[in-house]
Amino acid sequence: MRPVVRVETWGPVGVGLEPIDPLDAAADGWSATPEFTLETPNMRARRAVRVAATGRHVQRWGGDGWLRGRLEICGDGEPSRFLPCWILCGWTS
Repeated sequence: MRPVVRVETWGPVGVGLEPIDPLDAAADGWSATPEFTLETPNMRARRAVRVAATGRHVQRWGGDGWLRGRLEICGDGEPSRFLPCWILCGWTS
């Protein structure tokens, strides 16, 4: 199962993350080393991103566990942008 995030400003849509090609990640000019790519729902563009967990407690929605996070859209020659998100996790109780 690929990782899924739900970016707060993009509405209630989960977006799948794809691993980035190591050669692309190693290219010069990134504001931070990207780990994944994702397709933005509004522009249908692929973006290089990093994801960090910021929450400590899993929240349950619709039978799934979600953890607070921060999505970093890595800038290519420009500063990164940061967006609040939720990370789907495999926690069950």
